[in-house]
Amino acid sequence: MNLVWQHMGWKAVEQGEYKKLYAVDWYLPWVSHFLFSFLPTLILCRYGADAVTALKDALPMDGLPMKNPLYSRFSPPMCRYCDSLETNR
Repeated sequence: MNLVWQHMGWKAVEQGEYKKLYAVDWYLPWVSHFLFSFLPTLILCRYGADAVTALKDALPMDGLPMKNPLYSRFSPPMCRYCDSLETNR
């Protein structure tokens, strides 16, 4: 999403619409962070391990991203915060 915001920002600069840069620099990244990072994490934490298992069953687990050793670095921070929330178990 950041590439989309960057493209919009450069287009606004080329057209001389500098007031659009406030939305592109400050507002839109927060919206995309909320939609694509915070909200999915909140939903997975709310519904607990059953939701994570259902998501893992629905997604292909034999692709290149799952074989990448760096993948395991991105999931523990989300799981660490899930332990502190109350779930529907």
